[in-house]
Amino acid sequence: MVFAGVNVTLMNTTHGQILTFKRSVAKLLAVVTYTRTPPLQYTIKIWQSYALVLQST
Repeated sequence: MVFAGVNVTLMNTTHGQILTFKRSVAKLLAVVTYTRTPPLQYTIKIWQSYALVLQST
């Protein structure tokens, strides 16, 4: 029972970290989209990375 509780805690922590990471990436994407200073390829790579993060959740 204790192990199950620890497992849930770890999952919650990981999920929280993923959500925080997602928010950071979303902010970064907003800045990149707004400024449009980086080359298009770089922007596409960020979007692809973000898509992978979404899939892994």
